[in-house]
Amino acid sequence: MQLSLLRVLFTNTDGTGVYESSRKLFLKELRAFLIQHAATVSVKLEQMQLSLLRVLFTNTDGTGVYESSRKLFLKELRAFLIQHAATVSIGPAETVFDTETKNRHITFSADKLTATCTLPKGSGTAKANTALYKGKWQYEVQLGTCGIMQVGWCTVLCKFMAEMGVGDTTHSYAYDGQRKKKWNVAAQNYGETWFAGDIIGTVIDLNEGTIEFYRNGFSMGIAFEKIQTGPGMAYFPAVSLSSGESVVANFGGSPFKYPLSGYEPIQLAPLKESIKANIVLDWVRNLLTLEEMKPELEQMQLSLLRVLFTNTDGTGVYESSRKLFLKELRAFLIQHAATVSFMLNETEDTDVTSSSKNKKPFTFESYSNEVSSAEIDSIRRVIASFQLYQKRLSIASEVNDDDNKCAICYNYENSVASIKTKMREYTKCYVEYKNKFNQIDDPVAAELNKYFEVCRSNIDMQGRHVAWILSAIYSPSKQNQLAWLLRTVIRTLEKSSGEGPRFKFVPCFYIESMLMIASVLRTHFDPLVPIQNIPDYFDLLKSVAEFLACHIPDPRITDKNVRDTLRESAAGFFCSPLTLKCMEGVSSESMESFIRALLKAYDGSNWAQTNWILVRIWHGSGFAFRYTHSPHLSKFGPDLVLTDTNLICQRNNPCPSTVYQKKIQRLLLQESNQESASAFLNSLLNQLNWAFSEFISMIQGIQNLSTERAVLQTRHLVITATCFDILVCLLRVLEMIVVLARPLFTDPARPNSASMLERLCQILCQLLLRCSSSAGCFNYIINLDIKVPEILTIDHFPILSAIAGILISLSCINHHLLNTRLCFFCKTTITKVIECNTGAVLHDFTVPPPSVSTAADPEF
Repeated sequence: MQLSLLRVLFTNTDGTGVYESSRKLFLKELRAFLIQHAATVSVKLEQMQLSLLRVLFTNTDGTGVYESSRKLFLKELRAFLIQHAATVSIGPAETVFDTETKNRHITFSADKLTATCTLPKGSGTAKANTALYKGKWQYEVQLGTCGIMQVGWCTVLCKFMAEMGVGDTTHSYAYDGQRKKKWNVAAQNYGETWFAGDIIGTVIDLNEGTIEFYRNGFSMGIAFEKIQTGPGMAYFPAVSLSSGESVVANFGGSPFKYPLSGYEPIQLAPLKESIKANIVLDWVRNLLTLEEMKPELEQMQLSLLRVLFTNTDGTGVYESSRKLFLKELRAFLIQHAATVSFMLNETEDTDVTSSSKNKKPFTFESYSNEVSSAEIDSIRRVIASFQLYQKRLSIASEVNDDDNKCAICYNYENSVASIKTKMREYTKCYVEYKNKFNQIDDPVAAELNKYFEVCRSNIDMQGRHVAWILSAIYSPSKQNQLAWLLRTVIRTLEKSSGEGPRFKFVPCFYIESMLMIASVLRTHFDPLVPIQNIPDYFDLLKSVAEFLACHIPDPRITDKNVRDTLRESAAGFFCSPLTLKCMEGVSSESMESFIRALLKAYDGSNWAQTNWILVRIWHGSGFAFRYTHSPHLSKFGPDLVLTDTNLICQRNNPCPSTVYQKKIQRLLLQESNQESASAFLNSLLNQLNWAFSEFISMIQGIQNLSTERAVLQTRHLVITATCFDILVCLLRVLEMIVVLARPLFTDPARPNSASMLERLCQILCQLLLRCSSSAGCFNYIINLDIKVPEILTIDHFPILSAIAGILISLSCINHHLLNTRLCFFCKTTITKVIECNTGAVLHDFTVPPPSVSTAADPEF
């Protein structure tokens, strides 16, 4: 009877035009019942599960011939576990970095697969959330940087600290490609040098007790043998990163770049997501073939539209096709209003190819009797989006798969820089030992010849690598694609950054992408593919400059990293004549707000970036400040190579901006801006005093260590050089303020001018006292016998030239000496400044100085 009833309920042939079939009616009622009694059904299911467990663990139903249910169940369960022991791991289904046990100075991405160390000193360690105790396993990490990192395995017994990471404890094993070492408490030579972008494969065989590492799919040999296994020994994937280093891990959630036969991924492949992805790819593949069927599709679309808009097939009972279609379309648009609101508003901006600019979109004006104007506008936006999608598909069908990776060229810059550094090292060693070759006996010369061949082959290999990257990645086609992407991002940001709070919700990666693409087009493609190849390159750069000037002071941007990135990019725009012209061409309102943001008091965390922008504006106009490499570096000869770019050693020629200097001068001298100008000057002097104190304390520490014959750490020297660079930058900004707005210090009518001058004199006197003392720590560092590259930039010249510019610009000599008064600074009478070697008169102070105007825009 039950079977007969089910057959009746699932009958699908008894429906008519008026009544639905039994099957449809039954399923509809069943769905309503389940929705209404969901809570009761879940309880019933739990009761059924409990009943099943009671049956499986029944121990009283056995006989002399048959075993009980409990014994049979446990026997099958034991066999299953033994069979699948090799593929059993301890941990969740999704393997990622464990955020609970990681070092607090390790930060992770949203998917918990990218780890970055933010610790200023030492290292941070992170391990995965899955442990392995049997079998053969593999995982991969892609290097985001090429510094000191240790990649490998550890157990739960390992305790990590800032100075102790993976490989530094008994039950942890690691490989470090920067130092070419393998680590297990002690270090041994192993492996190859790694570079940013390399894929490091790490495998562990818990059956044989071995660990092996791979670089870009090539084995570097078995690193460890006879590792401890057995009860209580379960191994976690783990990485230790030094300051600023980062890696991206793949535990099997996505296909391995270099899968190894016989080894399993720690995380099983996401079967459900893979099936969905394959379905989507099949759809996309079918869509890409639509271009070949374009004429037939257009005819099918026209036929369908003719049917949908037929108005003559209606009767007294049924509505016409046209009315039914418009009714359904109206309901659809109302239901999906939120989605439709994100579509493009203007159809003329949707074209991405020049051949489609004159095409008009489909319109519904001829059918507007029953559709409102708002609905017509919504329909236009829907069709415009379809047109844009179709055109992008047509472009994608003509683009090679490799071309779709055009944005990867920016990430290759780190790899190119690392290779060039290694090439420079190999070349230096090759030249050095080649010069000594003739002074060595024949047996030793033969061995050196082998070394020369190794150096030459390494240089050739790395040169070919760089040439391949430059030719394959930095190509005209990828430049055009990046230019198109930059236009799209700029247009998106311009439309979203209008009035109102909507700009607060724009994702930060839009701004970061715009700045990154602009930097790639400006710096990375030249000279092989100049930016002038882009037809509207100047308008593109000018749009970026306008965005920077307008949104650096924008209070709607609250993310600290984005604000720092904007200021760093603005400083870069003041480094070349082309981008400087773009910055000088921004609107007057944007320039005014930008300069006001620069001249705010240095009370935030981004004062260093702001100060660097002001230095760029002044570089080339200050006293002895027209160099790319400081003149004092010439005493070290042409072989000196400084890889870090700073104010003392730069790549670009200085290009000062007189436009921005005049604007800064006008703003500082405005009477309505006296309070803000005083606050800015006070903060500038405070930062200068702080930087000088930090620098003196650092060089005193170096002097003490050198006296005690202790080893000087590179990090300590780098920090010292950085403090010196910040000190010189602050001095140059102070020089610019003194030159452009001298009345802030010398005009008695201005409030705080006397106190400002007094503070300035105190700081300058301290600087001169410390720098000119022959027995001081400053002179000791400069005269060190061992010339460490990190501190070669420290010298008298950068500081004394900036101080000289400030003293001369204050015009104390003109105003004090010529009026028969003692100069506040030097207490002597000076009439001329003469160049020592040639005797040429550089400055003649007997000529009265021109009066300083405080008008709205004084001559400068």
